[in-house]
Amino acid sequence: DIQNMLNTKTLLVLPRAENYTGPTIIMIAGNQETIQIPLTTVVKYFFMTIDMLMKIDDYAVISGFKVVCDYSPVTPSYLLQFTPTIMKYFFICLHSVYPMRMKGYIGVNVPRGIEMLYNSIVKPVLSDKIQERITIMTGIDKSQRALSDIKAMLPKEYGGGSASVMELADQWNDEILRNKYWFLENNRYYCNEDLRQGKHQTYTEVFGMEGSFRQLLID
Repeated sequence: DIQNMLNTKTLLVLPRAENYTGPTIIMIAGNQETIQIPLTTVVKYFFMTIDMLMKIDDYAVISGFKVVCDYSPVTPSYLLQFTPTIMKYFFICLHSVYPMRMKGYIGVNVPRGIEMLYNSIVKPVLSDKIQERITIMTGIDKSQRALSDIKAMLPKEYGGGSASVMELADQWNDEILRNKYWFLENNRYYCNEDLRQGKHQTYTEVFGMEGSFRQLLID
């Protein structure tokens, strides 16, 4: 599945600008190449990218990273894979699991359905600080304004001055493939909750209740 994801060339890291302060990840969601790939695989590859940036880029660890996700290719059938659970856990992992700072998440050309899911299910469980770093844009004009500060480094398909999406994706794929055995080695390490001392955290304590309520108080 990961090799198929590499072949889609829909995830890339922008080249470093002159005043580099951390990486920017570009994702192109739901285009013709990824439509046959489960969304969970796409999400897995995204977090593999985060893992790799932690390994090779000190700026990512110290200053954090940005994410830009273009939803314009998303079809109605692919939209069904964006379940509340997947969206909720995706943002919780970005916020609470990785020891890195997400400086910003910009969703451009976002379908109304995803915007509604974010506002009703995901946003209520995020802190105010994280909410301020997430920008959801449904209109083309607003999306272009949101990307103005990194326009020079964007792929030429997005009006930027960098290489094409395919060329930049190939460069990042090569980086991932060079570290194939590092990823395989990392699969050996995991958290064994049976060995945790003290009170074990429950599923609800870690991820919250299913639904849109953050806390339920009963007199």
